[in-house]
Amino acid sequence: MIHRGKTFTDQRILLDGSEFYDCVFTRCVLVFRGEQLPVSHNSLRDGCKIKLEGMALEIAQILSSMGWTPPASFTGWDDPFS
Repeated sequence: MIHRGKTFTDQRILLDGSEFYDCVFTRCVLVFRGEQLPVSHNSLRDGCKIKLEGMALEIAQILSSMGWTPPASFTGWDDPFS
């Protein structure tokens, strides 16, 4: 789905396969399953959390078992295992 100039507040947003252009996300849960990469251009995020599910969660678990931790730039990182 393509979103242009939309504002999302306090919503759960599935990222996979979606396109976001000039959108604003406030206090949203951004869900990535790893099925298809999203596109985001010139969009702003404030107070959002990233939630991994499915294949993306499995990859995070594998990386975590090898000592990986999310980079500091992942502000609002949610526990990927919850």
